[in-house]
Amino acid sequence: MATITNQASLTYRGLTRLSNRTVGQLDNGLTVDKNVNTETYTPGERKVYSVALRNTGTGPLSDLTFSDDLGGYVYQGQTVYPLTFVTDSVQYYGNGVLQADPAVVTAEPLVFQGIDLPAGGSAVLIYEAEVSDYADPGQGGTITNTVTVEGAPGGNSQASVTITALAQPVLDLVKAMSPTTVTACETVTYTLTLSNSGNAATEAGDNVVVSDTFDPVLHNVTVTLDGVTLAAGTDYTYDESTGAFATVAGAIALEAATFTQHPDGTYETVPAVAELAISGTMSADCGGTIQF
Repeated sequence: MATITNQASLTYRGLTRLSNRTVGQLDNGLTVDKNVNTETYTPGERKVYSVALRNTGTGPLSDLTFSDDLGGYVYQGQTVYPLTFVTDSVQYYGNGVLQADPAVVTAEPLVFQGIDLPAGGSAVLIYEAEVSDYADPGQGGTITNTVTVEGAPGGNSQASVTITALAQPVLDLVKAMSPTTVTACETVTYTLTLSNSGNAATEAGDNVVVSDTFDPVLHNVTVTLDGVTLAAGTDYTYDESTGAFATVAGAIALEAATFTQHPDGTYETVPAVAELAISGTMSADCGGTIQF
């Protein structure tokens, strides 16, 4: 609704007296309500937005223009968009019946044209937007996007929704072997590189465990984490008869990633990294050669 303000004045003998100010609302006959499937986001995630329109007036509303600013903000003199409209994702319902897709005028910001609402009628637009590299991935990051519907008598109608970056660790694991050609009694090292690209550090309750089964099994095993020797039984377990290895839950902790915003507005993620190295010798004839 548009706000109406009004104040009268009275002049006499060169004097002016002002009345009280009246405030009211102009009902343009159009209500707008916006929702999103979840209130949190992660980089690259697709969000589903639904916008409900209702004509509460006694006359039809024709050829309305619908726009979504996709959370656009100005960074270093240019407008960047933390959300990207997913092409062909829109569904348009009029009074509960699927209609032909409205015309997309622009994608950034997103603008639809040609929405009609009969008196007492309703419409729902459902569409997807992908979280882009311009969205703040850090803890406390938010995206607020606003829809504006133009063309109703008495002014525009708006609705906004805010989503917040999900605070969580995002872990990955890469394994390497050195050397890749060894003799049976030569020491081989398996290096397991753990990375956290999430905006939260791991906690005890996350129960981070790295497990592996070595085939052939390793003997005379030593284990280090970022160069610090770990203790068997306290920090890890290893069964030399089966080659089964596992760290004790909570023995490995990873800090949160760090995030940098570049001059073009995009964010870069620098993961936190930990390196677990497991060394030992193969149980094979000392003169043999094992090729990988």
